[in-house]
Amino acid sequence: MEKKQAFNEFITYYQPTRTKDSLGQMVETFTPFQKAFVSFEKYVGNEEARGEQIAWSQYYLIMGHYIAGIDTTFRILYDGVYYAILDVEPFDGRKFMMIKADKIIE
Repeated sequence: MEKKQAFNEFITYYQPTRTKDSLGQMVETFTPFQKAFVSFEKYVGNEEARGEQIAWSQYYLIMGHYIAGIDTTFRILYDGVYYAILDVEPFDGRKFMMIKADKIIE
């Protein structure tokens, strides 16, 4: 951690639960796992032309205290918007963790 970050943003981690429906199809739902205070900032964002379509990406960097079990299958709810976790990197002896996340646009 290069500079001190204030953990002043409130998020909720959501854990995936996979079940089969009556037709045998896999259904994924998310249930609240844990709430935490973190620092939340925009990491990088850009537009990229690919053929005839424009790909838009906007990643966020979330830093907070380490929570065992959080991985890339989890979702984050912050300020009414859901984010998909792309990468989780524990550091400082698993005291803290950095999460790279992408906004889920439906």
